[in-house]
Amino acid sequence: MISIGRRILLTWLGFGAGAILVCLAAPLMGSTSINLRRAFDTSIPFADNLDAQVFFVARLPRVLAGAMVGSSLAASGVVFQALLRNPLATPFTLGVSAGAALGAMLAVTLNLPSGIAGFSAVPMASFAGALGAVAIVYGLARAKRRSRGRAFRQTANAARARQPGSGILDAEAGPSLSRTS
Repeated sequence: MISIGRRILLTWLGFGAGAILVCLAAPLMGSTSINLRRAFDTSIPFADNLDAQVFFVARLPRVLAGAMVGSSLAASGVVFQALLRNPLATPFTLGVSAGAALGAMLAVTLNLPSGIAGFSAVPMASFAGALGAVAIVYGLARAKRRSRGRAFRQTANAARARQPGSGILDAEAGPSLSRTS
């Protein structure tokens, strides 16, 4: 029987090796076949080396960007689920995508300036809408958890107060509500 720690380590190593293998193989696939030996040949000037241009300008940056975006989305999903303490939490079920769409729609409708600090207004408004939706959902979840805890304590105290000799209502409410026979 493999221990849990070893199983997690093997899973990490397996998926990590798979991701590295995909990142190494992906630039080699495409509509134009390339020769790796020719792409890395330094004797051919870069302007004349079509294989190097396809590999270094078109394919490799896209593969690296895809890997970075994918890992960022995976990490943000894990953080999202941990923050809300719900393994099924997704941006669609909790309204985050709708909040982002609302922010983007407001930026387009209100014709906000095209750039602030080098960023376009539409993605910034979309991000603000998503943050607003997360804040609303998180606030509602906390309020419900707080009220549920308060209601539970009140119900438990009321149930204990009805038991003879509990002393809860004796001390707090005075003799009118206590159960003294």
